[in-house]
Amino acid sequence: MSLPHINLYGFCPAFGLPDLSPFVLKVHTYLSLQKFQFDLISGDSRKAPRQKLPYIRLDGQINSQVNHQIISDSSLIIQYLESIHPQPLDANLSNREKATSRLIQSTLEEHAYFLVLTERWQDEEGWAGIRPVIYQYAAEQKIPALIRPLIAMAIRKSVISQCRQQGVGRLMPQERLNAAREVFDALNQYLGDQDFMLGSQPHVVDCSAYAFVAIGTVAEITSPLHVMMRSYPGLMAYAERVKRLCQSTSV
Repeated sequence: MSLPHINLYGFCPAFGLPDLSPFVLKVHTYLSLQKFQFDLISGDSRKAPRQKLPYIRLDGQINSQVNHQIISDSSLIIQYLESIHPQPLDANLSNREKATSRLIQSTLEEHAYFLVLTERWQDEEGWAGIRPVIYQYAAEQKIPALIRPLIAMAIRKSVISQCRQQGVGRLMPQERLNAAREVFDALNQYLGDQDFMLGSQPHVVDCSAYAFVAIGTVAEITSPLHVMMRSYPGLMAYAERVKRLCQSTSV
């Protein structure tokens, strides 16, 4: 079965990564590992399904039928792509391994994500690192230069409100850093001396794990959480390993 061409709609490349959003990077990693032909496009989140990025558009034939399907939400995207790929990444996993994969992904995507989000948008040091990327994304969306600062501040206010409603944004900076350290300590311990999270071969969980570890490799962001992440040689080596594999398998 031929794989469809895919347009992946994200934000924009930054600091040597395809995207600073862990969810866009997660899908980008999956597409690269599974050798899909795809283009990464700067998408307008206001016009996106669910008003969120990433989403994908499939163009091609699947089972002899023309397909122009649009799918949003990184987990739903990968779930669908696994169902149409002749060699799914998770095909050989046991039920226990699938459960472990889900727990790791949930910890990163539903807990660590808000720790990262709060530091980037609420703390001044994190905001100083992420602000140029927001301006870059606004430029790619052809938002006039004069109003980019106003747009950026409006988005910042909205994200800070989300983080406070979720609860993480109400924690003190040191409390958030301690919580993040617990997550990445656990991830580092679980990885151990394995090449990938579940052994010698990458699986879907590695798309999420890499996406969150990779953002810590960005030296241009010097906020405490990012610096802390760079203190784990094993995780940094893991990020480089997945990056090289994605580069070697991309078409």
